[in-house]
Amino acid sequence: TVLGSGENADGRVRGAGVADRHAVVCASRTHDVVVLCALPGAETHVNGAPVTVATGANEATSLRHGARVVLARRLAFRFEAHEDPSFETRDATDAWHEAIGEVSRGGNDAPSRFP
Repeated sequence: TVLGSGENADGRVRGAGVADRHAVVCASRTHDVVVLCALPGAETHVNGAPVTVATGANEATSLRHGARVVLARRLAFRFEAHEDPSFETRDATDAWHEAIGEVSRGGNDAPSRFP
């Protein structure tokens, strides 16, 4: 699945700094893993750590339930790996500020409000 602002992106995300083709998310049921790869020129972070552009077959960042994905330092998302009935009752404002703070600090040392 290609994330980006372009019309050919599978998941369209609009915002300042989001490239037409920003990142790729892949899932494997066989290996029970979901990974994210940044595309050239696209700033992407997972849990505050920069995602480097994949240059080889084994280079990707694993996404785990609750991971915070930030595109272009402005758009924050939480990766949900399963259905969560309380998801719609959550106010994600604090989580968004945590994710942006992680990117600013360059690490994932901020406590998370969500499990």
